Amino acid sequence: MDNVFVGAYSTILYGVRIGENVIVGSNSLVNKDLAPNGVYAGIPARRICSFDEFVQKRREQKAATIKENQHISREEIESAWDLFNKEHKLS
Repeated sequence: MDNVFVGAYSTILYGVRIGENVIVGSNSLVNKDLAPNGVYAGIPARRICSFDEFVQKRREQKAATIKENQHISREEIESAWDLFNKEHKLS
């Protein structure tokens, strides 16, 4: 489906369907269908969290790495996230 990321060295068995907005961690074994909007990893692959939870965690991590002296305005950050959301159809 659309917007799927499969990590390196992962194995997906024949006939398995992966829903949209799914992330599969590296070295995972996907032996059954994966529901949309989730993050999966392991052998066999199991759901770790929802796609939305993952995006929110990444946003929080990114916000924590921006230092005051980098001169990046709040408007520029919001504009970048708006572009990300638009390209990934999250908004």
